[in-house]
Amino acid sequence: MLYLLMGGAVGVVLSLLVGAILFKGNSKKSEEMIRKAESEKDALLRDARNEARKIEERAAHIEQEQRKKVEQIEERVLQREEQLDKKLEKIEETREDLMKEREAMRTKEEELYTLEKQGREELEKISGLNKDQAKDELLAKYKKEFEPD
Repeated sequence: MLYLLMGGAVGVVLSLLVGAILFKGNSKKSEEMIRKAESEKDALLRDARNEARKIEERAAHIEQEQRKKVEQIEERVLQREEQLDKKLEKIEETREDLMKEREAMRTKEEELYTLEKQGREELEKISGLNKDQAKDELLAKYKKEFEPD
């Protein structure tokens, strides 16, 4: 756009100069036409420079807005990453806690099994009967109880 304006200004100036040279008969008119052409050229160049400055300002403003948007997006991404890191950390802590609880349950289960085994052995010792003998004796007792008379 700037180049079009500048090209137009140069074209107008050149056409006025050519006209002035061809119209040599009146030097005052020629000089006035040259001054007018130069004045128009200066005005067109000034307008072109102003338009170029406005375009640059708009471009700078647009670039600043784009950068601001990118920074906002980057900030949101960083916040999301931090949230996900915290969630992952909590999940890992929960997993570790569950593993500890699981191990504690296994230990308790083993202790219960050991106590049960010790209790059976003690009962066998006290009663003088082993497991199979105690079982047979209980079955006989229940048969006797539930048999019709």
